[in-house]
Order: sequence, then C-alpha cells, then structure tokens
Amino acid sequence: MIRLMNEQDVDRVYEIACESFADAWSRALLLSAVKNENEYCIVYDIGGIAAGFAILSISVDTADIEDIAVSCMFRRRGIADRLLEKLTEHGLSKGLRNFALEVRVGNVPAIALYKKNGFVTESCRKSYYKNPVEDAYVMWKRYGAID
Repeated sequence: MIRLMNEQDVDRVYEIACESFADAWSRALLLSAVKNENEYCIVYDIGGIAAGFAILSISVDTADIEDIAVSCMFRRRGIADRLLEKLTEHGLSKGLRNFALEVRVGNVPAIALYKKNGFVTESCRKSYYKNPVEDAYVMWKRYGAID
C-alpha cells in the first residue's frame, strides 16, 4: 500500500536511502521534506514496514522527482514502478505537465525504470554528483495539454 510518509517513517526511510545512495539525504532533510507543503513524500508500506519511498518536489510548472528508493530485500517486485506512477498521478492532479529528474549515469536499473515509464534523457550534467564524483543524466517526461 502506498501512503503519505510521516515523521515516524523518517528513520526507516533514512536506512533505505543509505543502502541505496552514496549521497543519501540526512534525517533532517527527510524530516524537512515531510513537513514541506511543496514536497510530496510517500512510502510503500508492506505490513507496517516501509519497503520503499519516493519524494516529489512541486514548483510552479515542474514536478522534480527527488528520490525513489526501495529496500534491498524488497527490490524487483515492481515497487519503484508503483511509486513513480503515484508521483506522476499526484503531479498531474496538481496541474503539472513536466516531470524532471537527475540520475547517475552509472545507475543502470534506475535509468531503465525511468525509460520504461516514458522519461527521455535530454542532457548530461558533468560531475553533478560528488560522493563519488559522477555525471548525471537529466531526464524529462512531458505531457501535452490535458483537456
């Protein structure tokens, strides 16, 4: 089940982030995101345990996908697809038609996830990530006007 992330989820989400990313958000940043009305933070809950999470930052005309991560023990079950779908649904419900993200060029599984879900690589940011230093692809999914 996908639900909104709450303050009690932050420690578990931080664990997932640390096992997934070399440059994971801090607990303080995660807590700040949960409290920020311009951030849409969700978890994929399995039996009361957060198995994955996703964060969408909402700006005037773009929805920025900040993070999607699934715990190692729950990967390859389609959870990331469902989280990404829920982020997209939420952004569309807010009238947003442009979705953007950065992804490490070496993160082949994430790139495959985004491509499968209609994202297109539009540019590359050199040395975008610092721990370790790595380029980032900038990927977009754009929707036309929806009547």
